[in-house]
This record gives sequence, C-alpha cells and structure tokens, in this order.
Amino acid sequence: LAGGPEQGYNILIDSNVDWGQDLRRLAVWLEENDVGRVQLGWFGTAVPEYYGIEYDPLPGLGGVGQPQFFDAWWQLPFDPAQPAPGVYAISVTSLWEFPLATADKYVYAFFRQREPDARIGYSILIYDLR
Repeated sequence: LAGGPEQGYNILIDSNVDWGQDLRRLAVWLEENDVGRVQLGWFGTAVPEYYGIEYDPLPGLGGVGQPQFFDAWWQLPFDPAQPAPGVYAISVTSLWEFPLATADKYVYAFFRQREPDARIGYSILIYDLR
C-alpha cells in the first residue's frame, strides 16, 4: 500500500519509525564504507558518540548539542540550497522537519528532492555528496 517499510517514511514519522534506533547500524555502515565523519541530523535522545560516530550535527529535534529547527536560519551549519560535499545521514523524521509548518520546511528540501544513496534500517537515509 505505502511501498513497504522502505517507503514508510513518506507517510509515517516520529516514534512510528524513528527514535534513534538505527544509530548503531549507522556506525557499522560508516565503518564498512570508510566514512570517517558524517553530517548527522538524527531524531531521538540516543547519543551518537556512544556508538563511536564522528559527526557534525545538523538541525533537528534530537539529542544534546544538536542544533534545533527553531534556531534562526543564519545559524544553520550548511547552506540548505547547496550543501557542501560530504556524507549526510538524515533521520526520516528530521527529513520532513517535523513539527514545522510547511512554509518553514526548507532546511532539508534539497535532500527531499533526491533519492537516498543508502538506507540504514528504516529510519536513517544516506546522501553521498562527495
């Protein structure tokens, strides 16, 4: 009906599919793919450092030290229209910028228009812009 669990993020977000449970899988994927540092926008209260993930935090509604969607646009750590080269791991809840109003959903618009290069479980999408 919705395209299976791989497409579930198009109709379900938040604790329905995403609570940071795939950070461990992300750590394994990063190691297997020789990615030393990732741009990470995650959802939930899990701490990426616990899994040995080296990352630069992207906006979201997640953990300690993560920029929030509610911060001013000039504080964003990247240009939303043209992100710098690198590997981006974005949780499905962060991708849809929940709970922002539609008019304010510009932070991850670039990524929403692309197919992910990889999927980690059903909650983290990988975009390789290297």
